[in-house]
Amino acid sequence: AGHGDAKAGQWALGYENALSKRTVLYTTYASVNNNGVGRDAGFVSSVGAGYNPGNGYQRSAAVGIRHSF
Repeated sequence: AGHGDAKAGQWALGYENALSKRTVLYTTYASVNNNGVGRDAGFVSSVGAGYNPGNGYQRSAAVGIRHSF
């Protein structure tokens, strides 16, 4: 079976806020969407996390603080 029509799309959004000269608060959000052919072809594993195929959709979020020494 050909998998030539397998496709994936991804978008991400991030924001940083300086708390001081050396400390930054950050947050990110990302989403990956694989079409039906991509899900059937195992494209999810190559684009996203293979342990969570999740019907072709994967989302992640992160929040943290970065400090430079």
